[in-house]
Amino acid sequence: MAGEGAAALANLSRAITLSPLDPFLYAMKSATGLAQLHLGELEEAARWSSQGARTPGAHYLICAVAAAINEIAGKPMEARYWAEQSFARRKDASIEAFFAAFPFRDEKIRSDLRRALTALGFRN
Repeated sequence: MAGEGAAALANLSRAITLSPLDPFLYAMKSATGLAQLHLGELEEAARWSSQGARTPGAHYLICAVAAAINEIAGKPMEARYWAEQSFARRKDASIEAFFAAFPFRDEKIRSDLRRALTALGFRN
C-alpha cells in the first residue's frame, strides 16, 4: 500500500472480485480497511477491517488491525472486542509484532495506530 490508499483500493477491489474464495480474503478485506484509513474514511476503514477480522483464516494481527482502526474511528466497544480477540488468539500480541508485520511509511498513520494499540492494552 505504501501510503497509496486510492491505488490500493482499486487493486484490492479487483482482487476480491476475481478471487472471492481466496484463503487470504481476510487479508484483502483488512488491507481495504487500512487503505480507507490512509484516505481518512474512518467509517469504511472500521467496516472493512472488522469484516477482515471476521473472515475465516484471520489471525491475531488481523484482529489487532480491526481493534486499532475501530479505536481510531471512535468505536470503543468494537475496538475492545477485537483487541480481546487478538489477545485470545495470541496472549503476547504486541505493538512490535504489529509493526513488524505492517510497516507504515506515513508517520501520522503509524502514530495513530500506535496510540490506538497502546490505549487497547497492547505492549511494545
